[in-house]
Amino acid sequence: MSTILIIDDEIVLKIMLKKILSTANHNIITANTGSSALNFLAENRVDLVITDLIMPEMDGLAFLKDLRANKKSKDLPVIVLTGAGPRHMRDQARQLGANAILTKPIGSKELLKVIDQLLAESAPTSEQEQEKPRLGWVW
Repeated sequence: MSTILIIDDEIVLKIMLKKILSTANHNIITANTGSSALNFLAENRVDLVITDLIMPEMDGLAFLKDLRANKKSKDLPVIVLTGAGPRHMRDQARQLGANAILTKPIGSKELLKVIDQLLAESAPTSEQEQEKPRLGWVW
């Protein structure tokens, strides 16, 4: 069972994602802001993060920048799940290390497929592979 952190200020979206991902046997943690997510990650381990780009207090770009600057979380798989926001923000998310960028609304099968692929690619197969480079593909 993987633990996934969802960061979004839209309550309905978080509820929907939590239901879909819980049904697929993932443990779900939610946060309303990037800063609260970073505080959580400072003390806890997750296997994957799903974040929005446009949020109050700390947007997804600032979150990604801080996440990638931390040695502990620099290789954590991140999916940016965003509405039809500005293209330059998506480009910046790619540059900051988002592993996948998906557009809302998204079908549950497509989302689960991307999550499964990222989790499989990030799972260490031996002690030596724990420092392997993060794969950077964008959808």
